[in-house]
Amino acid sequence: MEIGKYEIRDTTGDGLYNDFTGDGETTHEDVEAFLEHLRSDGVQNNPEKFDFSGNGQVDGTDVLELLRQV
Repeated sequence: MEIGKYEIRDTTGDGLYNDFTGDGETTHEDVEAFLEHLRSDGVQNNPEKFDFSGNGQVDGTDVLELLRQV
């Protein structure tokens, strides 16, 4: 999936797109990119791919949860 300049992918096999930068790892850069695009259509229209907190919506709690995984 592409969002902005990023080719986003799931590197853990859990169905959540944790690698925003496409380098095969989840790092602080991925968290920053997620925050930058949090309100984009690509993220908001695909909540099943970005709902890291599991609360049924994509919001700031998901950014914090992704950060916790770094």
